[in-house]
Amino acid sequence: MRFPSLINLSRSKTFASAIVLFAIQNAFAETPATRPATPPAITPDSKNVCYRPNASSDAERQKCTLDIYTPPGGKASAAIVWFHGGNITGGDKSEAAKIANPLLDAGISLISANYRLSPAVKYPAYVEDAAAAVAWVMDHADQVGTTADHVFVGGYSAGGFLACAVGTQPQWLATHGHKLADLRGIVGVSPQVFTHYTIRAERGIKDPTITPVIDDAAPVFYAAADLPPIQLFVGDHDMDTRREELEYFMAILKAKKNTTSTLTLTPNRTHGTMTNHAAEPGDPLGVGLVKFIQSHANAAPATQPAKSAATQPAN
Repeated sequence: MRFPSLINLSRSKTFASAIVLFAIQNAFAETPATRPATPPAITPDSKNVCYRPNASSDAERQKCTLDIYTPPGGKASAAIVWFHGGNITGGDKSEAAKIANPLLDAGISLISANYRLSPAVKYPAYVEDAAAAVAWVMDHADQVGTTADHVFVGGYSAGGFLACAVGTQPQWLATHGHKLADLRGIVGVSPQVFTHYTIRAERGIKDPTITPVIDDAAPVFYAAADLPPIQLFVGDHDMDTRREELEYFMAILKAKKNTTSTLTLTPNRTHGTMTNHAAEPGDPLGVGLVKFIQSHANAAPATQPAKSAATQPAN
C-alpha cells in the first residue's frame, strides 16, 4: 500500500507509517461494533390489501394495494399512511419497512401504500390513489388498530409530495367524503412541495428538474393557517435546492399565520440516506416521527396554534 504523503521516506519508515495510518483509519471507521444495532426486519400483518376494490381495471386494482403493520397486540394510539419514494416513476411500498420499528415500538400502526406510476398514468391519477388509500384507512380504522380521527399521512421524497398534496388540497379527500380536518397531521421526508418534477415533465416543461413551477399541483400553493399540523424533514446534505424549497414553504406558511408546521434539519443525511437508519435506536428521523405523531395524536384541532413554523435542529 502506498501513500503519496510518505513517498520520500525510507521504505521501512513508509511501511511503519502505513501501519499507523491504517490503524487510525480503522479506529474511526463506522463498523457494526460502533453503529447501533439495527433491529430485525419487520414484516406486515396484512399484505396487498386492495384499497380501490371498485376500480375500473384489474391493473388498477392490482397496483392500488397496501400493507398493514400493527403494534404488538394490534391496538394503536394512531396510524400513519405512508407513500414510498421513486420520482412517481418507480419504488414500492416495501420501502416503509425501514421506518416500521420505531413506530410499532411506540404503539403506532404503519400502513404503506403503492400507487399508480407515471408514465403509465398522468397527474392527478397518483394523487387520487394516495387520497383513496388515506380514505380507506379512515373508513377501516378498526382494521389497523385505531380510530378514524387518529390517522396521519406521510411519505418519503415523491411519497412525501403525495402526502403533502393529499393533506393540503381539500378536493382529493372530499371525493371520498372526508375533510382535511379529519387528518391528524402530515409528515414529509425530503418531499417536493413545488409542482413535482414528473408533473412538469408530463406537461412538457423544459429541464423539469431545474425549472421551478408553483401552480395548482403544488402543495405550497395551498398554504393556509388551518391546515393539519405539518412536520417536514430534510437532510443536511440533501439534494440541491431541496432545503431551500422546504424553507420557502415554511416561510409562506408563517406568512399565512400557520403555527403548527415545522421543518427539521436531519444531520449526516443525503437525500438517498434519509430513512436508512430510522430503525436504529436514537436515530433522529425515527425519534422525530414518533414525537410528532404522539404530540398530535390527541392534540387540539389545527386551528388552535401550538408553535411557530420554523427550521428546528434534530434532537
